[in-house]
Amino acid sequence: MPRPAGEGARIRISGPASDAPDGNTVAFILGLPDLQRGKTALEIGTNVTFMEEGAGRFFSTADTSGCWTDVDFHEPVEAGAESIYRIGGTVYCVSALAELNGGSSISFTELTFSARLTWDQPE
Repeated sequence: MPRPAGEGARIRISGPASDAPDGNTVAFILGLPDLQRGKTALEIGTNVTFMEEGAGRFFSTADTSGCWTDVDFHEPVEAGAESIYRIGGTVYCVSALAELNGGSSISFTELTFSARLTWDQPE
């Protein structure tokens, strides 16, 4: 969905944690303030948040300086659905995501994704 004040987009990618005995869901939220509708781009500064839903653990970058995204495709899903797009690319991070409510951190070097992005403002 669009970010507040129409500054880029926010993408949420989630699913079950395969090794979690309680079946918790994990989610990545990518904040892309410089993303423009329908445009591909290289090295877009990205705020990354990782959550263990149900466990109450949140990890995040402080800003967009430690992670960036290369958007490989960003196209309408179908004619007549101008606000719904397929988007995909790779997120790269050179710094760890600090735990917001604890003393741990996580890190990854590369996250490849594809998602559906709705450019309509939420009601």
